[in-house]
Amino acid sequence: MSIGAAVQMGLIYVNPEGVGGKPDPMKTAQEVRETFARMAMDDEETAALTAGGHTVGKTHGNGDAALLGADPESAGPETQGLGWLNPKQEGLANHAVTSGLEGAWTTHPTVFDMGFFDMLFGHEWELRKSPAGAWQWEPVDIEEEDKPVDASNPSIRHNPIMTDADMAMKVDPTYNAICRKFMADPEYFKDTFARAWFKLTHRDMGPKARYVGPDVPKEDLIWQDPVPAGSTSYDVNAVKAKIAGSGLTVPELVATAWDSARTYRGSDMRGGANGARIRLAPQKDWAGNEPDRLAKVLAVLEPIAKAAGASVADTIVLAGNVGIEKAAKAAGFDIEVPFAPGRGDATGEMTDAASFDVLEPVHDGYRNWLKEDYAASAEELMLDRTQLMGLTAPGRTTSSST
Repeated sequence: MSIGAAVQMGLIYVNPEGVGGKPDPMKTAQEVRETFARMAMDDEETAALTAGGHTVGKTHGNGDAALLGADPESAGPETQGLGWLNPKQEGLANHAVTSGLEGAWTTHPTVFDMGFFDMLFGHEWELRKSPAGAWQWEPVDIEEEDKPVDASNPSIRHNPIMTDADMAMKVDPTYNAICRKFMADPEYFKDTFARAWFKLTHRDMGPKARYVGPDVPKEDLIWQDPVPAGSTSYDVNAVKAKIAGSGLTVPELVATAWDSARTYRGSDMRGGANGARIRLAPQKDWAGNEPDRLAKVLAVLEPIAKAAGASVADTIVLAGNVGIEKAAKAAGFDIEVPFAPGRGDATGEMTDAASFDVLEPVHDGYRNWLKEDYAASAEELMLDRTQLMGLTAPGRTTSSST
């Protein structure tokens, strides 16, 4: 069996040997496109990340995978966190075995240059097996001086390699055209890669307000889901009184506030009530948000917000508070749900609508709703939403009871 990333390392993006471990660059191109689209990357960003990321460094598969230790998840506690123990590595990079593929992509793998494009488009490629048994692409013919040097012994040179995903950049017509555009304008490639790399390494850090340090870019980027600051000086109690007298029912108030909040993902700080994007595409049309009910509620809340100088985002949250307080009062309890003002309202121009598709709720145990039947149980799906929203056990119980 070829070890491949799926077996040895666990997939980070796609299997470097090909879909299901079977080399086919055209099929892999579609898998690459789908995988990076989930991270809100378009084709140009994906090609830049592939080429730029593989301009430096190498893959590691120069050895027998059978000699490696247990995978980290099943290894003893004394070896966890150290990766796969390799008794033959002896501290040398050229003995390492990780992905199973073996070799560098470029002639000068320690220099960020245009070498990836020169290598990929300057040679014909054929399938071969790495020393570890993984499928990889190597040049049919290459000059000795164009080969990268050994990772530990610079007097030795080896063939460069390409993964199936690298070959996809050449055989897929769209990726091919993008790469040729980069080749014709190296400065454009470098800028595109820098922006895509910054996005890749920062997109799970949440809003720009969470960044610290002197190197924070001044430019606001749409993938950061920018939200302007909202007012904090309006009369909160007056807004609540208007909502309470609006004729909206408790279920309408609470469901709208919950639907606005439930898109929040603690994994990357996206979604949630701030920005009131529930009133924008695509969220306003999601089946789980009950578009007809949502439109009715927003038609009432938006004028209230405008008259008070409050954001729609704050007003939606206050509507939920009013609904809960009304329900509690009907049960004989006087409560006041805590509230902090200051949420802002995003606009359509501030919203990358396509990137929000992955946030669409297709299940919600708190509202006893499934978009359709899934392999996972409803209980598992509920726990998944709970951990994404960052709810504690008491918070989960409270949400379920309300």
